Amino acid sequence: MSRYPLRLALLFASLLSAVTVAVAVRGNAVAFLGGTAPLPAHACGTFHLGSTALTFKGKNCLCGLRIPLSAIRSIRYGEKSGRRVGLAIGISPAFLLSHKRRHFLTLFYVDQAGRSEGALFEVSKGQVHSLLKALSAATHLAVKFETKEAEIHAHF
Repeated sequence: MSRYPLRLALLFASLLSAVTVAVAVRGNAVAFLGGTAPLPAHACGTFHLGSTALTFKGKNCLCGLRIPLSAIRSIRYGEKSGRRVGLAIGISPAFLLSHKRRHFLTLFYVDQAGRSEGALFEVSKGQVHSLLKALSAATHLAVKFETKEAEIHAHF
């Protein structure tokens, strides 16, 4: 029995999962990755920054999170760069020439009960700069960068 169909199925499944993860943070999408916030892991949705609160509204789940701007204690930004090694192995070595950059926003805040909470989001590259500027201005907090490279790429 040939192992070719099994390899093809595994390759297709890995590509599909890679594309699904990439699609989650395109355009104005945001993905909740984890933390103590009452949201399901990997919930995808959008941010809305109002005059009194930052709201996350899930699109693939009936979930949401409202954080009053006065409750936010810290804004952190980080990023992770990497090569597309999996695609290079599975499809073409040319993918080694391209890279991907993931953008992470971490918010630390105090909930209504007075407990410290934290939420880690992956944000699309198209909205990182404007979101960081708007959050910093609305909360009167300085954004803390995980690395010097993250600060340079955020154009802050």
